[in-house]
Amino acid sequence: MTPSHHAAAGLHELLRTPLFWVALALAVAPAFVKRALFIGEPDYVAWLIADYVGRALSLMGMFIAWRVRLLPPIGNGAGMLRSSLVFFATVLLVFAEELFVAPPLREAFHDSKLMFLYPRPHALILPDLVLGLFFVALSEELVYRRWLLPLIAALAGGRFAAVLLSNIVFALVHVTSGYDEAMTAFFDGCIFSVAFLATRRLSICVAAHYLIDVYIIGGGYVSTGAL
Repeated sequence: MTPSHHAAAGLHELLRTPLFWVALALAVAPAFVKRALFIGEPDYVAWLIADYVGRALSLMGMFIAWRVRLLPPIGNGAGMLRSSLVFFATVLLVFAEELFVAPPLREAFHDSKLMFLYPRPHALILPDLVLGLFFVALSEELVYRRWLLPLIAALAGGRFAAVLLSNIVFALVHVTSGYDEAMTAFFDGCIFSVAFLATRRLSICVAAHYLIDVYIIGGGYVSTGAL
């Protein structure tokens, strides 16, 4: 039996493991459930609690997957020079997308939001920017880049399909924030996915994700006078 046949057999065996589906459900489902529950104009503190609980559950699913060796192997990370270059290129691309692609999308789909979060208590703004957004970046990059991306690549037999399919799921999570947010999430997710595949270093994706979220959300606070 060839190595590829061994890998395929191992993957099919993995899919028959109940714990695999428990961990996957914990990792992915909370993001959809909490947004479905909070469609409309929810209380921000209640949303924040639900958001953090959902992300904690996602991290629990990732921990289970790691602990019982359900995560696909990704190989060694790239060297410091290549990783640094990919990081700066990733940051430039996501900021360029936010500056040039996102504005016309927001204009075109400004009536598509299903969930509105305001007003935000002033005391929660800085903690949410500093810690909350890092929690967001870490949990989403672990789930969508570290697990779903290589998993779908193994199932679909190619990286291109894995990038597209994993980020369609990533985009669907953001639909309640508007079609524009879903599309920009898809574009950014594709950029993060390519960065991960090029370096095998999740830290690059987490850092770039965190920076763009701080820019978007922090900029919103500044423009409305909250900061």
